[in-house]
Amino acid sequence: MFQVDKNTEAAIFEMGMDRLGEIHRLAEIVRPNAAIITNIGVSHLERLGSRENILKAKTEICDFFKKDNTLIVNGDDDLLSKNHSNGNYNFISVGKKEGSELRIAELKDLSEKGIEFCLITGNKRVKYCINSPGVHNSTNGALAVAAALLFDVSMEQAALGLARFFSSDKRLNIISGNGIKIIDDTYNASPDSMKAALEVLSSAAGIRKIAILGDMFELGDEEEEFHRSIGEYASQKGINVLLSVGKNAKQISLGAQGGKVKTFHFENKDMLIAALPQWIIEGDTILVKGSRGMEMDEIVKYLKDTGE
Repeated sequence: MFQVDKNTEAAIFEMGMDRLGEIHRLAEIVRPNAAIITNIGVSHLERLGSRENILKAKTEICDFFKKDNTLIVNGDDDLLSKNHSNGNYNFISVGKKEGSELRIAELKDLSEKGIEFCLITGNKRVKYCINSPGVHNSTNGALAVAAALLFDVSMEQAALGLARFFSSDKRLNIISGNGIKIIDDTYNASPDSMKAALEVLSSAAGIRKIAILGDMFELGDEEEEFHRSIGEYASQKGINVLLSVGKNAKQISLGAQGGKVKTFHFENKDMLIAALPQWIIEGDTILVKGSRGMEMDEIVKYLKDTGE
């Protein structure tokens, strides 16, 4: 905030939390003109206990809103609707559903090349391209466009901006070398982002699709069930090999059993890394993902360095 002066045209702040009251304090400091809520997932269930409490914590971003302020939400999320807004401010819904003020249509998955989609508002339709894999990025892109429109950026200008977008480090970055392809998504993990990453792996080119998945943290009492659901999801996505690592990630392998995917669990990263030469062959496409505390980037580094 101290870097924002009279010469700053626009400032964007990410507000994170893991308990009630934190976003209220940040909103009190920033006093945003507009806010975006991307989804109400299950991260932070350990402290907040329910998705309804996560919704309550995230909507604290509107605590200082007045009639000239705007909340922009992912209207495809079951908890994000105008019914859950409780203030005298503007509300914009973005998503694939009919009735969204900014609607996503004609979504095309171009695998690792990215995605294409159209955004429709009123009688206007504009095509967008994002050079980053994952169909979930259509929603992220649409939310950004909705915010840009509030500040006099046209839909066409926004399309040019999104076409120049590239993922930040450790977020679905695709690395090719040594005869293999690595999808590095090691920045962090939640059930929703795990499923999104598995979608990217499923659509990517490769002789075999291998998922190396670690623990997801802060999921509360249902953590085993959430991990098991990721294994079940992987077994439905044409994944050939699933290697899990960590205490709770064992449930990922257990959830995948019974399908065509080969599974194996490792108690720690050292055991996994020692076994990787037995599992990885030329032509493989490998997803690596887990919560930040699992330090899954060490596995990516090993895969990159091997054979160099």
